[in-house]
Amino acid sequence: MLLSDVGRMLAGQTVYVQWAYRNIANDETVSITLKQGTSWQTLADSIPIVQGQTQWKLPETPGEDLLLRVSLNRDASVYDETEFEIYIISPGDINHDGGVDIEDVLLSLQVCAGTDESVVYTDTETSGDGKIGMEEVIYILQVVAGIRD
Repeated sequence: MLLSDVGRMLAGQTVYVQWAYRNIANDETVSITLKQGTSWQTLADSIPIVQGQTQWKLPETPGEDLLLRVSLNRDASVYDETEFEIYIISPGDINHDGGVDIEDVLLSLQVCAGTDESVVYTDTETSGDGKIGMEEVIYILQVVAGIRD
């Protein structure tokens, strides 16, 4: 069984946990568990293996060194797992590096000037228009200056 690598994910979003298998009967079922620290939590149980995926809404809190495991219900020694991190993005963190800082100011100014080719994330824009503009530049400057939380 092979679990897709999930990497770094945004807190609160809904993701698909996906797996592939071979040499396992199609009538088998799997369990999905999450390890945080030393404890395991069952997220889903008795999912038909042929389904190949299930949805999961990530917790709203950040976490590092989390382990996601897909295992056969019939034989828990048949499993795969992947390590990942849940992070929280703040409004104005347009490069998704985990903080609102001068890099976000510069990047947003470059976007406004049309000179930036970098990837920016509009899910952190602050004005509600779905775009990075001068409103975001001002907001980010206020956060960096400590005027705004």
